[in-house]
Amino acid sequence: MAKTSFRSQEVLGKALLDHQEKVVLQIGRDSWTRQALIDELHCGNFVAAAKLTKVLRDLDVKSVKDAYRSLLFTELMAIRGVGVTCLYVLMTAMEARALNPLVWVDWDREPRTLLTKITHARIEFTRKPKKAKAA
Repeated sequence: MAKTSFRSQEVLGKALLDHQEKVVLQIGRDSWTRQALIDELHCGNFVAAAKLTKVLRDLDVKSVKDAYRSLLFTELMAIRGVGVTCLYVLMTAMEARALNPLVWVDWDREPRTLLTKITHARIEFTRKPKKAKAA
């Protein structure tokens, strides 16, 4: 019996394999397909990658290195829809380009719970007050 990889077109189908090869993270001239996001960045956050692509395109970021040099993570966190997961995706891209994401977030300057603090502050800010029940 011939061995067939489960990743073959015969098993998974052409549509799925083609979908895996679509670019999901584009940061200027740097790009990753769904499969490359998993294989190279060890990250499977496709929705966050697509959201980050749009945000960084709107900010006219030219590359991962450009994002590293010109953006503050607090600026990104201030953009609606950008959260810790988008930052995680960007930080994996930085690491793939031999840039240290901990230096980018200035890790040594703030307490080591910086990202968590910002996330909790955003949650508190965006929570809507509960409506009083009618008597």
